[in-house]
Amino acid sequence: VFLGCGSSYMVACSLRDAASSMVDIPVFALAAGDLWLNHARYRRQLSGALAVAVSRSGRTSEILHAVEALRQDGISFRLCSLAASEASPLGTASDISLELPWAFDKSVCQTRSVSNLYAAGICLLAGFAGNWEPVEQLRRLASAGSAYLEKAEAAIYAVMEGWNKAVILADGECAGLSAEGALAFQEIAQIPASQYHLLDVRHGPMVLIDEETLVLAYLYPAGQPQQEALLRDLLKKGARVVAYSNLPREIPEADTVCLGTDVGEAAGGIAFLNLCQLAAYEKSMETGSDPDAPDGLDAWIQVN
Repeated sequence: VFLGCGSSYMVACSLRDAASSMVDIPVFALAAGDLWLNHARYRRQLSGALAVAVSRSGRTSEILHAVEALRQDGISFRLCSLAASEASPLGTASDISLELPWAFDKSVCQTRSVSNLYAAGICLLAGFAGNWEPVEQLRRLASAGSAYLEKAEAAIYAVMEGWNKAVILADGECAGLSAEGALAFQEIAQIPASQYHLLDVRHGPMVLIDEETLVLAYLYPAGQPQQEALLRDLLKKGARVVAYSNLPREIPEADTVCLGTDVGEAAGGIAFLNLCQLAAYEKSMETGSDPDAPDGLDAWIQVN
């Protein structure tokens, strides 16, 4: 059971979906605030579970309250924490604490923390499943990272004009990360943004996409005809479309950017998230919002 709040919940959702394809046991993701307030409803999921709590600060109140409530209810579970900080209250409460203090963002909005907590979760799953290919894929991603970011910056600079809202599309284990991509636009640039599975955007949200919309889409190798038909329809509605893929794809009239090497869908999700974060940052330069300290947002949330 993966737990998180806000960005870390979106990481938890992607780790849930990655785990579902790697292990033969039930896997869940829960928003820690929901679990805290409604913990009796989740007794079945938590009893006998390994709970993996994801938190940048290790001080997120909803996670700490949820863990305390579960233990007071006598629910037996083991707790592993992934945190971008050392000696945190969450780490102290955990059976095992995996700490990444070097990944802690100085900015209120999470970028580096999200990518690294997600990567750490993928490594944890690889060890749990005894399958180290995902770790090798992350290494290949890191090797290609600097060259890719130069291409990503150029692709974003080319599409900065004419839009004031964003739609983020991705499937599979990267749907959670794409939700984080949408959150980046909301927090960093303070503009409306939404996330959907790729073909699900046809089922209602399509009506809101127009010439003032930037669409960022993560294209997997499968389903290319259906993907390209969707992008053509989005372009007909006037949207500016940027398609990401690990390997090169030619999409008529759409802007494309690729990592240039096959790292698998899970690791490629980090590169796609970077694209969303870059676009959100550049848009914040236009909107005048502070990308490091937006009004009304704290680095971690305290709820009593």
